[in-house]
Amino acid sequence: MTALVILSQYNSLVPPLSTEEYDSLKESIQRTGQWMPIIVNKNEEILDGHHRFRICQELDIKPKTKVISFSSKTDEIIFVGECNLKRRQLTTLQKITLIKQLEPFYKQQAQERMKSGKKSDPTEICQEGETAEILGKKAGVSGKTYSKASKILDNASKEDIESINKGEKSISSVYQNIAETNHFKLNLKKPYSFSLPVDMIRGIQYYKRTVPGHHLDQKVEDFIDTIVPRRSIQ
Repeated sequence: MTALVILSQYNSLVPPLSTEEYDSLKESIQRTGQWMPIIVNKNEEILDGHHRFRICQELDIKPKTKVISFSSKTDEIIFVGECNLKRRQLTTLQKITLIKQLEPFYKQQAQERMKSGKKSDPTEICQEGETAEILGKKAGVSGKTYSKASKILDNASKEDIESINKGEKSISSVYQNIAETNHFKLNLKKPYSFSLPVDMIRGIQYYKRTVPGHHLDQKVEDFIDTIVPRRSIQ
């Protein structure tokens, strides 16, 4: 069996196949053989074909490989990530996730080109305002959608991200919820220009104290936890 190497950095750029997709690929390789070679570098580190390699191991098949060389490690990393953009089963958010992971390497690639005196690439990262448009284009979305999704990946829960990938929620709806929550929390830090009636404060405190496992809306919870403790009742 060929001693191919799986690098964790490269493997992390490979979105996992669903059980159905993996079983289908395995059945195809078992029935007709491995048609697409596994792409490796000169050190036999896998660049593309992690799933095919795993299947070959399971079927005890000697994997077919193809060696590709790059002028820099940065170019190689970008190749690994972009190979997965062509996979049809990726959702929009998964594609954006990949591009976001590659963003620092695109910037590094642009800097390396400049230092070497090579002609500027039209896709290199430039002005901050243009970055989202350029990266969005790589993911097949608008710059606005890329910016929203990037915010989601930085702030949303795993549950929300999974819901988007399953088609249960949209990028826009989750982004809107994050924006509203952040706006609410930001405003809570500002000087208060209003006051709460004493009986309302007492009622809230009594409710929280006497009703375990209460199910208040999260925004109400944020309000109570932030405002009420700062209010003293004379």
